[in-house]
Amino acid sequence: MIKINLLPARRQKSRASAPDESSRPLMIGIVSLVAIGAAVAMLVDRPKRAKLAELAEANAQLQNEINAKNRQLAGYAELKKAAEEADERFKSIQVTAGVAGANDGFHLAFGQKLPASTNRIVRLLA
Repeated sequence: MIKINLLPARRQKSRASAPDESSRPLMIGIVSLVAIGAAVAMLVDRPKRAKLAELAEANAQLQNEINAKNRQLAGYAELKKAAEEADERFKSIQVTAGVAGANDGFHLAFGQKLPASTNRIVRLLA
C-alpha cells in the first residue's frame, strides 16, 4: 500500500536564523514606516513645537509686564474712589454756589453785592 503524506515536510530549524527572502519585504516595510514617522516628526512636529515655545515665551513676558503694571497700579481703586467723591462734592458745591449766586443779576443791575452771596445763604431781599 502506498502511503500519502498530506502534511508539508518539516524543515530543520537552524540555530542562527538568517533572514530569508520572504521576510525581506516585511523588513523593508517596517524600516520605511519608521523613516516616514521620523520625517513627519522632523518636518511637521518640530516647527509646531518651536512656534508653541515662542508663543509660550511671549506669553510669559507679557504676563511679567502685566504683573509689573498691576504693582504700579496698587491703590488705584482707592484713588479713583476718592476722586469720584471729590467730583461729587465739587458738583454739589457748584449747585449750591449756583443757587447762592442767583442774585448775580441783581448785583449787576445795582452794582453792589448782597450779603447772601458772601456766606452762601440765599436771602430774598432781606
